[in-house]
Amino acid sequence: MSALQRSLPALLLALGALAACGAGGDPSAEVATAPTDPTDPTELAAHDGEPCPEELPQASEETHGSGTDAPATERPSLPTADEAWVCSYGSETTHRRGDGDAVVRWQRRAEPVVLPTRRLDRVQTALAGLEPPPAGEGRACTADFGPRWLLVLSDDGDLTGVVVDDYGCHDVRLTPDPHTVVPGQAEGDGVVAGVLDGGVAVLDALGVGRPLR
Repeated sequence: MSALQRSLPALLLALGALAACGAGGDPSAEVATAPTDPTDPTELAAHDGEPCPEELPQASEETHGSGTDAPATERPSLPTADEAWVCSYGSETTHRRGDGDAVVRWQRRAEPVVLPTRRLDRVQTALAGLEPPPAGEGRACTADFGPRWLLVLSDDGDLTGVVVDDYGCHDVRLTPDPHTVVPGQAEGDGVVAGVLDGGVAVLDALGVGRPLR
């Protein structure tokens, strides 16, 4: 059964098994619980060794929680990671106080899964293909609303987040700190603001995601 046909639990289990195999069969390699030095100034240490937040950050005025829809104006230049993790997020609808508008928040569904080196090499190739969406009248995107995936890259403890929608046009949004910075709303150090094209290739390299309809 292909990765595109698996259910979400099966996908996470498959990724975990792949990570364990790449780590010499040690099941503990599935969970990101690396020891940290409290004096280490890296972003990973600042977040207690947790690469993925419990909830994706979003702007206070957002109702769908996915971040900006404005297209990026340039290609990113992401760092070459020495370690990476992937996390899945599902939508939860709450209600804003006062006006009662529905607010969608993205909650983490499972523990972070460490990517083995051979998988990371494929992912880095896919990330090199990220680019601004094609110019024109707009893109035809499906109207479904599914999970999102967060790929966290670590360059010697400095984190970069790549958030991919597993629905619609499979938009990609970047964040220089997946714990605190809203995806798609910051730039600098190789990260660009706005929406990028190329999410399908990233999900395929990760071995997760659903087929386009």
